[in-house]
Amino acid sequence: PTMTRDLAFADRADGAVVITDTRTGELAKLIARDSQSGFIRGTMRGMMRERRMHKFAENVAFRLAAWPDGSLSLTDTGTGRTIELGAFGATNRAAFAELLP
Repeated sequence: PTMTRDLAFADRADGAVVITDTRTGELAKLIARDSQSGFIRGTMRGMMRERRMHKFAENVAFRLAAWPDGSLSLTDTGTGRTIELGAFGATNRAAFAELLP
């Protein structure tokens, strides 16, 4: 990868999603409950559901990676599952690309 960032996703009581850089502890993004970032919210709910089904730890980072060919992937470092985010369209890919430094 040309760039990576390890991230944690957490739901807040008010429905917001807090995205944190696990290496630095910095806030990467806060997605309000009524925001237009439904793709991030939906993707992460699916990946967290898979962790729970297979009894993997929920506090392990997700690795967002940009590749030399322009692709962008998200890997669950707990389960090993990787999804190529460009497969969901440019707008959805861009939602995750904003999380890279």
